Amino acid sequence: MGDSAWPAQTTASGSTTHPPATESSYEASNAVDGNPATFWNDNTENEYPDVLTVVSGDVVVLPGVTIVSNSDGAPAAFTVETSPDGENWSQQAEIKDNLDTTILVPFKAPVSAKAVRVTVTSDQNKSKGVFTRVAELLPSLSPSAPYIDVDFGKVVAGRVQLTIAAASDPAPQLRLAFSETKQYLGWTSDYSASDYNEKRGTDDFVPSPSGGNWTDSKGCQFDSAVCADGLRGFRYVRIYIGQTPGSEAHSSASGWVDLAPQGVTVAFSPYLGTPDTYKGHFLCSDELLNRIWYGSVYTVELNTDTFTKDTVDPRNAFSTTLDGKKVLHDGAKRDRDPYVGDIAVQSLVDLVSHADKEGARNVLLDLALHQRDDGWMPPASISNYALHLFDYPAWWAVSSGDFVLWTGEKEFATTIWDALKKLMDTWYPSVTNAAGLLDKSGDWSGYGDYAFLPRQGVITYYNANYVRALRGAAVIASFLGHTDEASSWSARAGTVTAALASSGLYDASAGAWRDSLSGGTSGCHSQDATAFAVLANASTADQASASFSFISKTLRRDWGNAFVDQDCFGGGTSDRVYNFISHPEVMARFQTGDDAGALELIRRSWGWQVDRDPGGTMWEGVGTGGDVGAYEGGFSSMAHGWAAGAAIALSTKVLGVEPTSPGFATYDVVPHPGDLTWANGTVSTPRGDIAVSWKVVDGELKLDVNGPNDAFARVRVPVSSSRLRRDGETRQVLLNGEPVWQEGSVGKAGVSYDGDFVFIHGLGGGKHSIVSR
Repeated sequence: MGDSAWPAQTTASGSTTHPPATESSYEASNAVDGNPATFWNDNTENEYPDVLTVVSGDVVVLPGVTIVSNSDGAPAAFTVETSPDGENWSQQAEIKDNLDTTILVPFKAPVSAKAVRVTVTSDQNKSKGVFTRVAELLPSLSPSAPYIDVDFGKVVAGRVQLTIAAASDPAPQLRLAFSETKQYLGWTSDYSASDYNEKRGTDDFVPSPSGGNWTDSKGCQFDSAVCADGLRGFRYVRIYIGQTPGSEAHSSASGWVDLAPQGVTVAFSPYLGTPDTYKGHFLCSDELLNRIWYGSVYTVELNTDTFTKDTVDPRNAFSTTLDGKKVLHDGAKRDRDPYVGDIAVQSLVDLVSHADKEGARNVLLDLALHQRDDGWMPPASISNYALHLFDYPAWWAVSSGDFVLWTGEKEFATTIWDALKKLMDTWYPSVTNAAGLLDKSGDWSGYGDYAFLPRQGVITYYNANYVRALRGAAVIASFLGHTDEASSWSARAGTVTAALASSGLYDASAGAWRDSLSGGTSGCHSQDATAFAVLANASTADQASASFSFISKTLRRDWGNAFVDQDCFGGGTSDRVYNFISHPEVMARFQTGDDAGALELIRRSWGWQVDRDPGGTMWEGVGTGGDVGAYEGGFSSMAHGWAAGAAIALSTKVLGVEPTSPGFATYDVVPHPGDLTWANGTVSTPRGDIAVSWKVVDGELKLDVNGPNDAFARVRVPVSSSRLRRDGETRQVLLNGEPVWQEGSVGKAGVSYDGDFVFIHGLGGGKHSIVSR
């Protein structure tokens, strides 16, 4: 690494060495190889001391040393000793309570040394195993030649472009390290697709001394040397000078590079949302919720891209049937593969914002094309469509049902029909027990789920989402005129719902839904169990209320609601938050009338993310303390599509617009104001835009609706919370200035009252004003 390199013939040894992984080894020599993407890893987890000894090829004068560690964990407490001969040692520094990954350790005075010894007595715990990891032990106080850090202001996805004015001759190698967060900005990228094999960690090139332009593209500049991954998702990039193995013949070990003014740009690859592309919008009286809506939409924009061989997950995810098509990837940084669980969220976010159907349609059709003979539906193209997940076939059916409801596309429904029928009538019956409940056991026990959790047996979430899948399938069947299947699947949904309700999965003693009936998680109460049981209507009103209270008391964290009440799935999981599961909880709270609880959860969970680094995007997961370091560290995706569900909730529940029959032939306008004073927005439909605005003043709600002429709405408004009318009359609801309901009287035809809300049924197109006073 330039002037920071050890002399030739330098060696390193460790007290222990972890056995090699499939792709890489963890030898102590990695700590002096000049490549910060490799590292020494000891083999005594949470046992100390761990000792790394470096014997220099020649005597060196040390003002101090720099320890470059690994993002999975770094030494927290250690001493540094030097020796003039490798036998007699003197302590030069002691470090305690270190929180950094790159650690500059100055000595009181420069020391001539033949050897350096680092003795580690504790390590940072980054939930990746408590080991000592040292990527580089450098004989200086600067880890590399000069560098610059570039902040693009928000997460972007694309290829960095550099304009070089000039460089020394011969030119040095430039290295680029990318990160979505400042926390993991360093000498290697937070994630690289090449991490699965080469462990390079940076995108590299050697400029011409005369200058020129460079675009980050996948491949190597010189045969197998000086290579790059190409397209990346990131906010920050560090650009520095340093050689990688094999580059010595093509670059100088030191030198300079002059970047032209405005010489660092990005060729943005995904969907670029601009004011003219927004067919839908949402605004309300709470600026935080507005930022959350637009941050959720921007997250999905970052994941909307073209499927190409050089930019998708390298783990056998490329598919010729998707090549060149628009898709919705799971994450901008990684995995860059369209998973159907993510599609379930991103498709609807797209529809409430840009009304873009293409990406979701392409993925859902492609998965149907690769359905297994037994009816099982793959979750994504990864592993050649063979990643074994148990819960994602339901997400395909749910997503397909939602797509038909929102778009009314008969051609899509007809194309997937055979696959849908095989899934519902072949695969699902093969994995259900005598009560009709899904049972993940036997041959299926090794299958994972959205978080690759070791669940076994009858799982509440699996079964409740199965109910939703059956209902979505019945919508498609009815739309296509397949009345037998529509009736059969609807009846089966009722049977599974009843079996769930009577199964014992609801734990009355805790007042919450159990994760499972048996096995290691039967004593655990998971967030997805409650959320999906409520959405499936398997939970009574009292059970739902008690379960939400349990969640608020037990699972509440400052950064959201944890997805399980105990560490049933490993250490730290009782602090882990997934927006992917909090979104169903939000929808379940709205469904049961807990508008305040739903809005509070959106503000706390999505609000935690939208205003924290990297800002304006939604995260894959959050760990203990609200930190991604305790989730997946730098590997964590900070712009993950499955986390964007708040935009759906705000448009369909707070604004209140959602379809009730395919293509918005009928739809609901059912606002959930909560503590908000106003909201307005637009939802684009195949029949035209639906514009809605409402405001609440002194307990009275005024709602304006402008809908398509060939569609009919059901409008719901709460009765006024004020019984004291200025005119002395009782509470009433006006439609276009005319009373249609008054307290104590029977409403007009097409108007009903359930004790809390007034419903206006079959409202035709055009502009309408409804006042509840």
